Amino acid sequence: MNNVEAKRVNSFEEMKEPGNFRWIGDPPSRMSFVCPCGCGSFGGIGIAHPETCIWEWNKDLEKPTTTPSIKFVGGCGWHGYLTDGVFRSC
Repeated sequence: MNNVEAKRVNSFEEMKEPGNFRWIGDPPSRMSFVCPCGCGSFGGIGIAHPETCIWEWNKDLEKPTTTPSIKFVGGCGWHGYLTDGVFRSC
């Protein structure tokens, strides 16, 4: 799979393309995204509570970086990284 740009959208209705994502909460507590592999599944990660969430986030709303990697469990199995606003497969 090629790298897929993470494009921020503002509503669920806009989440149509692989890599589209939106923040949930204000301030954001979760990121919801369309799987970057193209399968059309939706995934999400929690980023708000460092003591209970495993993902760290660089606080960039447009070009986020999260660590560690994202494993799409229960979906297609995509596994990769979100770095500087780009989804990259492992």
